[in-house]
Amino acid sequence: MPSLLVGSVKSVIGHRCEVLLRPDLQSMHLTHDGVLYSVGQLGSYVCIPTAFDRIVGVVTETRLLDVVNPSTGGEAFVADKKLLRLALVGTIAGGRFERGVRAFPLVNDDVYLATAEDRDAIFGGLRSKACVEFGRSSEMESYRVPVDIDKLFSKPVAVVGTTGAGKSYTVASVIHQVLALPEPRIIIIDLHGEYTTCFGDSAMVLSRESGLEIPYWLFNYQELQDLCIDRNEREAPNQAIIFKNEVMNAKKQAATAEGLQLEDCLSIDSPVYFDFGSVYGAIDSINRQMIEGSSGRQRQGDFFGQFNRFLVRLESRLSDYRYGFIFKPERFNSSASLKTLMEELFGRGPQRKKITVVDLSGVPSDVIQSVVALLCRVAFDFTFWKLGYAQSPLLLICEEAHNYAAKNMNSESRRMIERIAKEGRKYGIGLMVVSQRPAEVSETILSQCNNFIVMRLSNPVDQEYVRALVTDQYQDLMDILPALRRGEALFLGDATVMPLRVLVDAIPDDAKVPRSRDVSFYEGWQTVSPAAVDDIIERWRRQRKKAAGNQADPAAAT
Repeated sequence: MPSLLVGSVKSVIGHRCEVLLRPDLQSMHLTHDGVLYSVGQLGSYVCIPTAFDRIVGVVTETRLLDVVNPSTGGEAFVADKKLLRLALVGTIAGGRFERGVRAFPLVNDDVYLATAEDRDAIFGGLRSKACVEFGRSSEMESYRVPVDIDKLFSKPVAVVGTTGAGKSYTVASVIHQVLALPEPRIIIIDLHGEYTTCFGDSAMVLSRESGLEIPYWLFNYQELQDLCIDRNEREAPNQAIIFKNEVMNAKKQAATAEGLQLEDCLSIDSPVYFDFGSVYGAIDSINRQMIEGSSGRQRQGDFFGQFNRFLVRLESRLSDYRYGFIFKPERFNSSASLKTLMEELFGRGPQRKKITVVDLSGVPSDVIQSVVALLCRVAFDFTFWKLGYAQSPLLLICEEAHNYAAKNMNSESRRMIERIAKEGRKYGIGLMVVSQRPAEVSETILSQCNNFIVMRLSNPVDQEYVRALVTDQYQDLMDILPALRRGEALFLGDATVMPLRVLVDAIPDDAKVPRSRDVSFYEGWQTVSPAAVDDIIERWRRQRKKAAGNQADPAAAT
């Protein structure tokens, strides 16, 4: 009997089949050419030879056979027979692997463990200059997993997993491999400052501490409205109309003063500088306007008092230091400064950078959605108006996407990311969505993803949500999600030839690891640390992670 024969086909139902293991296979292990093989490991591969090719299956379930005994009234008992359940994923023909099954197996067809030659045929065709390797197979740890970056990034990809499963580490590992290319273009929206030290001189880090500015005049009207107007107020419709008119008037005046010659094409959404103070003053005047009545006596204007709350809210933000990076830009205070801003954001300045990390950890939470909406829209618009979409495509990475692209969230940030997910590939914009709560992320975004890097998921709601996103033949594999190790992922999609359990490569340099490691309470409680209460209070008041005297916060570096 061939040493890698494990059993025969018992039943075939669509893209699934059941295999009855040979009765003499007691230990669930086989030895072939001095190599020990484990039989029935979830995610392992088997082959079913047919007349002209070999059908490849992935093990999704291992169990003992239930047998019904008619003599005991139909009572079921567990027999000493073992079953494998397979998902049929492809065919090896002529030494090459292709997805899909030409001819389905028949009952009693022999089933074999996949040999090294089979694995080479399966994965060897994917190895090309467009492939990177950022991990090894969990089942075959000596085997490096090739991933086609064209197929990975040309359509949206989702990285999901519970907190601490290794999402940020996996993203960083992928990017480190991509950095070997001459001219990648990557923007990371980083809510917690995890990636600020990961990529060394290859990255431009834009943070509050480095002088991050997202000038108000770069927001389009819808984003400005979300930033300044409370839709729940009774006067919100009137506020929106007047606000729009005054912003447009201010843009016209500024464009004329700067000699931009945009009279025939200037719109409310044009990226043109305007004086926010003049808009505030004009609306304040309308809010206090008195007009002459029919009797000649002064009476309140049509909009008298309707902007009271609007003006108080706006004045509060204008005077709040935390919002200065939006409403009081120091470097980007003219239309001419737009070029410098775009060079910084896209790494196209005198010091060309492959990655831009936008650290939003110091940004007030109530404007996160507006800032993310602007960053995503600018990335889309800049790429859209670029001639030659195939040149310098852009990858946009949205960390913690459930915070600003939730399905129950009526925000411009969600709508903009949905647009990129649906249309970005046409213009050379790739999207990577990272979240610990996939069930909360917009369904429109995740439904567009062609690749999923699924790490450990403990929440049953998230597990079922991810299960519903993948094709039927791979749904059984979702049962292993709670058992995945830290740094281990189930890779599904077009970028690999079939579903794979992957152990992500360790990043050898600790300085290039994301700052998302768990804090060791045991180690942290071993020594007496200085109180440093004065420094903490100073940073708290100034909203900056810098200690007194401009010394770096030692805790931030760990």
